[in-house]
Amino acid sequence: MKLQGFLPVAYLTFTCLLSGLPAAAAELGLHGMALAVGGGDQPDTHDRNELYAAELAFYQHARSPRQQITVFVTAAKLYSSHAQNDALWAYSIVPQISFRLPATQKTNTQLHLLLRALGPSYISHNLLGERKQAQHFSFQAMVGAGVRFGPAYRYELNLAWRHYSNANLLKDNDGWDFPLTVQWVLHF
Repeated sequence: MKLQGFLPVAYLTFTCLLSGLPAAAAELGLHGMALAVGGGDQPDTHDRNELYAAELAFYQHARSPRQQITVFVTAAKLYSSHAQNDALWAYSIVPQISFRLPATQKTNTQLHLLLRALGPSYISHNLLGERKQAQHFSFQAMVGAGVRFGPAYRYELNLAWRHYSNANLLKDNDGWDFPLTVQWVLHF
């Protein structure tokens, strides 16, 4: 685990929570914040990747009781176990759709599936480990499942696979994978 990536994200999050950011953020029109940490082996290489991300939800629309669209801005620090090209930043604007299963009133929980696709991203470097992107442009994608819980389903815990690539719009498109990502979300 690359603690230098995790500690600033954790510090920022706990500082925000203790300073009353949720109340202030709701007044500013923000809908939630999320923290994500994850990683795993990069297919077709000897690399192992890690990800640490902080996210803010600035748009949310319930299409129905079972579908919700949320747009996040994300700042993520990506790491590789490779000796060179071992870290970069990725900044994204990402739409996410959540498909909710029927809620369980007895335990006040609700399972859901989530999908992110085509979230335009600026990447600070185009190399991570052995893998290369053509330029400083990429997309963030994510697929996962999770549970919403607590009063008014204010909390979420999600497990997901996250991927960055340029969708073959540019010549070099090796893509970076984070096979297991844990995401914690607080809705304001």
